[in-house]
Amino acid sequence: MMLKTLAITFCCTFLFWAEPSQAGENFNERIFVVGYEADSPPYVFNDAQGEPDGFSIALIKAVAKEQGLHVHFQEAAWAETFRALERGDIDAIAAMGYSEKRAKNFILGTPYLSDELTLFRREGSPSVASTGDLLGKKVLVLQSGISHEYLLKVAAGAKLIAVKRWPEILSRLAAGEADYAMMPNMAGRYFIKQLQLFELVS
Repeated sequence: MMLKTLAITFCCTFLFWAEPSQAGENFNERIFVVGYEADSPPYVFNDAQGEPDGFSIALIKAVAKEQGLHVHFQEAAWAETFRALERGDIDAIAAMGYSEKRAKNFILGTPYLSDELTLFRREGSPSVASTGDLLGKKVLVLQSGISHEYLLKVAAGAKLIAVKRWPEILSRLAAGEADYAMMPNMAGRYFIKQLQLFELVS
């Protein structure tokens, strides 16, 4: 089942991103470190050569070129990347789902892509009409991801299982380690096809 009310928007997310006039004469000499999680297609992924690619990466490269900025991309699991931004160890994250909580802590770029958080299940498993139906159910989520943040807020009775990377979420769901999994719809359908987990539905 797709929870249509859980629309999410993706944007580039910055701890700070000063204008050149505000940052002093060395602004264009700085190397801005942008964190990303490679298992996030179509937003961010590594190409055949192992280089960062995707909607977000192309957008950041275009902005950097226009502004004459030097950017270094740093890959890690999502939770590690998110904590690095909180600590100030990196300057930005290539793509992040919007939430009011995040908007209070970071400077969020203009949203550029809309998607929906989707609840995936094995074919034949009971469908879910609302988050209240998740009481006592095991739900796989990306650690520190937008679905993790959302379910902690609205589904306190669910038994959340936080994992490091998106492909692992669906693989473990298919293996019967949980009742459901929640993740962005486009990424979920991409990995179902890539991993041939066609027994999973929404």
